[in-house]
Amino acid sequence: MKRAIPALLLVAAVVVAVLLLAGGSSNNSYVVRAIFDNGAYLVNGELVRVAGANVGEIKAVGVTMPGETVAYRDGEPVSKPGKAVIELEITDPSFQDFREDATCQIRPQSLIGEKFVDCRPTLPRAPGSEPPPPLKEIPDDQPGAGQRLLPLENNSVSVDPDLINDIQSLPYAQRFRLILNELGATL
Repeated sequence: MKRAIPALLLVAAVVVAVLLLAGGSSNNSYVVRAIFDNGAYLVNGELVRVAGANVGEIKAVGVTMPGETVAYRDGEPVSKPGKAVIELEITDPSFQDFREDATCQIRPQSLIGEKFVDCRPTLPRAPGSEPPPPLKEIPDDQPGAGQRLLPLENNSVSVDPDLINDIQSLPYAQRFRLILNELGATL
């Protein structure tokens, strides 16, 4: 009996050590570095969704600096300072395969100004057709090294209903000017 207690303690210690090491080393993070024109009112911890399912959360919100890559054109990096950088941590393994045709949009979640990011990891395609290549991984010498870059042209921000309703408080001449300026002279 006296030998069984130390053996049980040793087995318990080994099990705890294995669980701690496995829990710490199983880093299933898949981080997408999405570039937007405007990331207003987004904060860390807000939801990332794909087709209505919660697949992750916003890990960080920042701004691009001079020389930071926001897109690739003809294989060459393009940089634009002052764009919003939203790091999306995708925790659901089923959605950790964003492709070059992936898109994301910032949408309002509630009437009190909360937002979420709605993504589409790839566009639908015919069965048997070749999928587009995965998102490019950011090289070690760039900010966000190891993350996947979702370029600026793939992302958008929806217009909040309260901003549209604000136009109704303006005089008619100003409303007409706004419509012409936004929609262009072809209207």
